[in-house]
Amino acid sequence: MKQINSTVKKSYRVISFIAALCLVVAMLVPIITSCSTSDTDVTTTATESTVSTTTPAEDATEPEVTEPALIETPITFNDVQYIELYSITESDKKIKELDSYLQQLDTAIESELYDFPATYTMQLERSRIGLIKQQYEMNIEALNTWQTEHYYAYKTLEFFMQNGYSKEAACGIIGNMMVETSGGSLDLKPTIYSSGKYHYGLCQWYLKYKPFMANMTFDMQIEYLLSDIPVEFETFGFCYKKHFTAEDFMIMTDAGDAAEAFAKVYERPGSGTYTLRSNCAVKAFEYFTLPPQICY
Repeated sequence: MKQINSTVKKSYRVISFIAALCLVVAMLVPIITSCSTSDTDVTTTATESTVSTTTPAEDATEPEVTEPALIETPITFNDVQYIELYSITESDKKIKELDSYLQQLDTAIESELYDFPATYTMQLERSRIGLIKQQYEMNIEALNTWQTEHYYAYKTLEFFMQNGYSKEAACGIIGNMMVETSGGSLDLKPTIYSSGKYHYGLCQWYLKYKPFMANMTFDMQIEYLLSDIPVEFETFGFCYKKHFTAEDFMIMTDAGDAAEAFAKVYERPGSGTYTLRSNCAVKAFEYFTLPPQICY
């Protein structure tokens, strides 16, 4: 019985110790939790303070990037207008000038320095210049054909037009040469003699009065004719019209009339050939017609 009582007492002491320990633990838990929360808040506050302190410094190291202002005015345009050219050399020169201008426009457009209205205006100008260039390229094809098919007739046209004659006046001269040397054909024969060798060349000059014309080359003949027309028109201009001069002839606007004027003043043949000469001049004028113009 005493042994049992001793055991019970021991058990009671253990239980009492455990109960006391639980009570102490229960009292410490709120205190520990409170301290932990406080530490977390301090850490968070410190972190936020650090972020807010360093952010402006980081922003200050990144400068703002501003786009350059676009140019509102296109480049200065060249005053390029299409004119009819009957010379292969002059046409080639014009195409080279247009190529240079087109390159300037392309460079400006591709630079992306211009705003939309300015860029669009330059694109329109580029299209216009491109069409003019295409026209000259088409013309050169025609000029090369003329030079191949009727060399002397084309070279006569080119020569007199380069020296200030209208196309109509030049064709009036050619119409007379067609009758004088090639039976109405555009295949002029600049070194032909008449029967008996009294006359020679494109205008069948009378060698009794102009013996120096014998055997002259084509180039020499048209050079001489250019210098001789003012002299003959000053003397015989009245044969066509009162006070008619070489200057009046140079600017004539009808090929048939120009052929008649040249015949009456310079060639002075029998009157029965005036109509034939005029018809030949019209034939030449129609043959030497450039391709239709492209709209631009």
